[in-house]
Amino acid sequence: MADVKSGYIDETGRFVINPKFDSAEDFHEGLAYATYQRKFGFIDKTGSYVIEPKFEISQGTSMISHFQDELACVPYRGKWGYIDRTGMFVIEPKFYKAYQFVEGVALADCGSHKCGLINRAGEFVVKPIFDVIRSPSCGFFPVSYNKKWGFIDKIGRIVVEPKYEQTCHFNEGFAPVKYEGKWNLIDNTGKIVAGPYDEMGQRFSEGIIKVKKNGKWNFIDCTGKFILDSRFDEAGNFSEDLVCIKYDNKYIVIDKSGKFVFESNFGWVSEFHEGVAKVIHNEKYGLISKTGEILVEPNFYWINDFYRGIARFQSNDGKYGFIDKTGKVIAKPMFQSAGDFHEGLARVDAEIKPAAYSTQTPRPKTVRPCTEKINTTSKQAKRASRSGCYIATAVYGSYDCPEVWTLRRYRDKVLDNTWYGRLFIRFYYAISPTLVKWFGTAEWFRDLFRAPLNRWVKKLNQNGFEDTPYKDKY
Repeated sequence: MADVKSGYIDETGRFVINPKFDSAEDFHEGLAYATYQRKFGFIDKTGSYVIEPKFEISQGTSMISHFQDELACVPYRGKWGYIDRTGMFVIEPKFYKAYQFVEGVALADCGSHKCGLINRAGEFVVKPIFDVIRSPSCGFFPVSYNKKWGFIDKIGRIVVEPKYEQTCHFNEGFAPVKYEGKWNLIDNTGKIVAGPYDEMGQRFSEGIIKVKKNGKWNFIDCTGKFILDSRFDEAGNFSEDLVCIKYDNKYIVIDKSGKFVFESNFGWVSEFHEGVAKVIHNEKYGLISKTGEILVEPNFYWINDFYRGIARFQSNDGKYGFIDKTGKVIAKPMFQSAGDFHEGLARVDAEIKPAAYSTQTPRPKTVRPCTEKINTTSKQAKRASRSGCYIATAVYGSYDCPEVWTLRRYRDKVLDNTWYGRLFIRFYYAISPTLVKWFGTAEWFRDLFRAPLNRWVKKLNQNGFEDTPYKDKY
């Protein structure tokens, strides 16, 4: 079996860093995490190590290091600290868990299994008293205290008392919260501006959020006023002023005034990104425009969202490639896995077959010597292909929501690292698409899985798995 190594391509599909790393991650602030022989360091966009691979890969954690605000969190001798772009520690390794800096503070746990916030000197500016702290949005951190959720600011001031059963992040100054089994919308002072509802979307978007009451969906604005007169059996989230709803057993795309835009012959229509939405027909993905025009026939096993006009796709054999909005193949499906484009480059994992890429790009700079001897003959097992968290997406209503982000992190960072975990992944992706196709719109199906998934997500959050936006490992 050929080795699988990580490299990077540009937006034309050309290799700019040939596959030579055991694993790698996206570029952030011009540097990327890359490993050799269970050690990791950071490379630049020529593929050269600027920080030698001398850090141990942490076991049993979802944390992956990257630079943010000029610092990266790294493990050393069982503790986490922070290095600068020269590789020198500026905050000594002393934390049981620690995460990247955001807005001048970072989440840390010094071993008490309680979370606080530290400054760039490594000092706690918010004492570690919380069970969970999630990443911030609109300047507010969701926190769990005594199994109740609220919000704090970055200096630790409580802006919303921890009294809720569940919370989502703030978006556009508002956040959904769950209290006594019902959902409400609060503003950034903690005041309830709308509710209660049986269910609610995970985020306030484009001035609107979806809500469910008495078995039907509608949309409200920030005052709680319904923006449409009709009620719907199903509803997506507004994106680029459009949303797909199910009404009278038909899937219809409407605008914010409720005006009919087009009826979908495919049924499900995803949120729009860069003027394009995904559709599914016979379990194959295609693309449509904002007028319903078919841009790409449903021939793909899976397509991701577009970013800067390019999207990942998966072929029937499980390999990954990249397409533009016309369906033109930018990079053929030859990769075992792939990430989205970050800072002009996308991480790809490929079998080492030099003829497949050696003519496409000049040889990058030689990797700088490191203190440990690097063995380039190590092998990495092929990774399982996947498309989406089908059941979780059906339960929570979106592939991009806090609960599903948490579950996707656990899948990629824990399950995928053991043989039995990979076996479970393969089994899950073999049966779940069919289950969701048959029963995914049924309320009993979602209710069956919602409670156990909620318990599992809560446990994962308490163990440090974040519920922030996440790009899949594959």
